[in-house]
Amino acid sequence: MPTSIDLCFVLDVTKSMDPWLSAATNNCDQIMKYCLELYPNLPLRVAFVAYKDFAKDTKIPWYYVVDFTDSETLHSHLIGLKCDGGDDFCEDIAGAFSQLENLDWRSKTGYFDNRRATS
Repeated sequence: MPTSIDLCFVLDVTKSMDPWLSAATNNCDQIMKYCLELYPNLPLRVAFVAYKDFAKDTKIPWYYVVDFTDSETLHSHLIGLKCDGGDDFCEDIAGAFSQLENLDWRSKTGYFDNRRATS
């Protein structure tokens, strides 16, 4: 039986995602709420990795990483997100997933689910 839940969201925040940013943050909130309702006795730790394109000049990737925290704190980061950039180099999704290795994972079991959330 697990002793806590570690959950991380990864999101593209280039300008093309702007129309869907509100829905994505709402889905993150709903998923966190669902986890808290489904497992009220387990601590929920949530993290977030946002990514954009490689920088034009330096080809350096851009990430916004929030290491594991509580759902309220993560929500405050999510509502402050702004989409920009894009229309140039590819988004660095592989680099974003590599950021997951640097997070403070405590849960001993991992599971990746890439299904799209529906509302």
